[in-house]
Amino acid sequence: RMAPILNLVVGVASLLALLSLIVLAGSTLIYDEPWYLGTVNELHNKGLSIQFLKELPGPAGPLYTFVHYGFESLTSLQAPPVRIVNFLTLLAVIGVIALTLSHRGSAYPLASSLAILGVPMTWKLSGLALTEIPALFFLTLGLCLLSEVISQPVDRPRLSTIILAAIAGL
Repeated sequence: RMAPILNLVVGVASLLALLSLIVLAGSTLIYDEPWYLGTVNELHNKGLSIQFLKELPGPAGPLYTFVHYGFESLTSLQAPPVRIVNFLTLLAVIGVIALTLSHRGSAYPLASSLAILGVPMTWKLSGLALTEIPALFFLTLGLCLLSEVISQPVDRPRLSTIILAAIAGL
């Protein structure tokens, strides 16, 4: 019984440490941050068009652009606010994992979901405005929805279950 409490304490302390690093890191954009954040301006210039999608640089796809476009009025596409978007997305990932584990009958879903902080790439991806965390959020959300779908009886699927499966696939 001590392990879940320890997981919670270490997890919350880790999240606070990560948030502190984000806030104290300064306002200089680094690595791929300026390059990918520039795609938001391209969305402004070209709109959601075939041209925008064809000329989108890099392998990440438009999801990152859409996320930061949505938060642009709050972040002005500047650090550290753009990095806080990824931190908040990490919190959402943890919440969705906890919900999924709860659906699957885990005794300690929140404590267990904090284990994602032990994955080394999580810190870098969540502490900077990089492209992977929005995708990770939608991956975990899709898995959560599929977890609900597979808990439904298969002999007579309801329309709502089929719709939920389709949304999970998207």
